Amino acid sequence: MKVLKDLLLIIAAFLGHFLPFLGGILITKLLAIGLWALFGWFIGLFIGNTVLGILAQIGISGFDMWQIGAFIGFVASFFVSPIKINDLRTKKV
Repeated sequence: MKVLKDLLLIIAAFLGHFLPFLGGILITKLLAIGLWALFGWFIGLFIGNTVLGILAQIGISGFDMWQIGAFIGFVASFFVSPIKINDLRTKKV
């Protein structure tokens, strides 16, 4: 029983340190997916039939443009590189 209590305390300490970081990543990913879904819907207003027709020819059908945009946003959110700030105070000359 003591081992289980110690294990739970270790897990709680780990989550306490990393939960804000993981929450920030989750919010960023959800925001990116939402924006891409909005972009997909907006593009669908103009050329949606063309894009859906091309996708139907390769065997992908039954989706709306916002769903395709959300999928692209989900995949693309994993390929985003972090922003690096060039701080001249810490750069060695």
